[in-house]
Amino acid sequence: MKDKEFQLSDVVRQTGYEIHRYLGPGHLEKVYENALGHRLREKGLDVKQQHPLTVRDEDGTVLGEYFADLFVQDCLIVELETAEDFSDQHLAELHGYLRAARIEHGLLVNFGSYKFQVKKIAMSEKTHSDSQPRQTSRLDSLLSLGILVFISLCVSWGNLTAAQTEKSVPHGLDGADRQLNVLFLVSDDLRPELGCYGNSIIKSPNIDRLAERGIVFNRAYCQQAVCSPSRSSVMTGMRPDTTKVWDLNTHFRKALPEVVTLSQLFKNHGYFTQGMGKIYHGGLVDLPSWSATATATATATALMGQDPDVVPAKKTGGAKKKIAESKPANDAENENPDKLTSTDRGPAFRATDDPVNGGGEGKLADEAIAALGKLKANAQPFFLAVGFHKPHLPFYSPKAYWDLYDPAKIPLADNRFLPKGAPAYALVGKPELWSYSGVPDVSHLPDDYARQLKHGYYAAVSYMDAQLGRVLDELDRLGLAENTIVILWGDHGWKLGEHDRWAKHSNVEDDTHAPLIISVPGMKAVGKKTDALVEFVDMYPTLAELAGLPLPENLEGLSFKPLLDDPHRPWKSAAFSQYPRTVKGRKLMGSSMRTDRYRFTRWMERDDHSKVDAVELYDHQNDPQENVNIANDSANKALVEKLNAQWLAGWKGAVAK
Repeated sequence: MKDKEFQLSDVVRQTGYEIHRYLGPGHLEKVYENALGHRLREKGLDVKQQHPLTVRDEDGTVLGEYFADLFVQDCLIVELETAEDFSDQHLAELHGYLRAARIEHGLLVNFGSYKFQVKKIAMSEKTHSDSQPRQTSRLDSLLSLGILVFISLCVSWGNLTAAQTEKSVPHGLDGADRQLNVLFLVSDDLRPELGCYGNSIIKSPNIDRLAERGIVFNRAYCQQAVCSPSRSSVMTGMRPDTTKVWDLNTHFRKALPEVVTLSQLFKNHGYFTQGMGKIYHGGLVDLPSWSATATATATATALMGQDPDVVPAKKTGGAKKKIAESKPANDAENENPDKLTSTDRGPAFRATDDPVNGGGEGKLADEAIAALGKLKANAQPFFLAVGFHKPHLPFYSPKAYWDLYDPAKIPLADNRFLPKGAPAYALVGKPELWSYSGVPDVSHLPDDYARQLKHGYYAAVSYMDAQLGRVLDELDRLGLAENTIVILWGDHGWKLGEHDRWAKHSNVEDDTHAPLIISVPGMKAVGKKTDALVEFVDMYPTLAELAGLPLPENLEGLSFKPLLDDPHRPWKSAAFSQYPRTVKGRKLMGSSMRTDRYRFTRWMERDDHSKVDAVELYDHQNDPQENVNIANDSANKALVEKLNAQWLAGWKGAVAK
């Protein structure tokens, strides 16, 4: 056997697999399409036959560019980009992914110029092979490297000492000596359209119940209104300009290879950490964050952006857009009010015949409930992250949740027009919604279709709320609630027709403003609300401080623990968000500052922030919907200069003195 193939074979065998056969050029593509293509299409994925093989999720993210893996029930495709003369590091990455797979059947690997199929080693064969002599020096070093790179998979939790656990200072806010667990709940595209936020139409009883046990943050803001940048900021405690994550393809470890994520911090201090569902975006998994890898069903649900049992419409060749290149909001070119989109996806909304606790969200809740039972039995402090996919598109929910609403009583947005005086690129015209079938091919959607969309969004929220409630019920039933911090956040907002636009991808209030609720044993402000400005980067230091864990020095947020006892105390003077745009080849960054009264946004060249292309200013006291940009009014010149100076001071200058 060739030396390279021997190295591959040995690393593969160390993970419990063996190379079943090597595949010639073009063979993997054929196997991929024939054996897995139909299954991928059933999950709503865009299957592309090209080299390297790529799969795109619901937002157009390419799964397969950086640390990419794709779980599909009992099959796994691993794609690791490497030069033909691969390195030990490449082998370590392969080792870690195969160790993480835990899949019994049909695993295909595209590893640089090597394409092969692997299978599980039979127990008797494994025993025999393990008794055979083998080369050790180089391979042992490879295994050691794999252990270092993927320490969360290769280190036994039995080796954690009591001293590690004692590094934390466990206590509740009431001073009781206890080790606090964390139940970390996130909902995709959830805007503050909930009962506890004042919406009297939407049905969200379980989230409202959590609010009654905790505190509601009326003014919480994400760092960038799209999945991966927002989630990366939460989990690293750092802002997009530090993580270098402004898109859906980049992993934060590309810029920050040694960063300790939020859950990793807990893991390093004696907690058992487990993530399921959508915590990170798409295929951008982060193995060092977890003691246990996500379960197959939950992972598949998160990666595919669809309930596993939903079959989209037959592929008809629809194209997907790159978000950053979307057409400007006022560009009506090629719009046809009589034309409906026809893509490789199903409709944007649908009432399914699933039982009330069925579908993808129901399966995720089942897994979370099972995990809580095991964590209770382990008697080890835990950090359990559960990422609900809804209400993300498509708005597919069991019919029972659609029946909660009378469509006639669901109001449409009352500002279905573009902000006056805003730059054309501030909002995008037709983002992800138009990648589904049956959508009118116009940016100004007809009233009847807009109402169906909003009905679908509300039903999806209620569906997710019901499954979240099942998890909370199990926490109570197991007697864990009294020792568990529960935090719920939506990764960003979502426009439901406001500014005549849908989805996220901007700096407006509807996109950057998102729900944040936390309940902590012993907190004083139970059932209260706060208008303090908080940011999603604040979650990391808050949870760490509540658990008594030491804070990394590189965090870019502020613990809001003091607000849990005094929700009306002076706090930050501003919150910061941003969103990139590429406009006619020019790369711009829109950096937005939300103060108590104003939203101030500078559009600048990404590589030179001194070159300002446009400024937006909205007065929330007189214009809470952000309908009129007053930055260009000469009467506001002094105000613009004042806010610009505040913006230049940045997030560090906004911290309460």
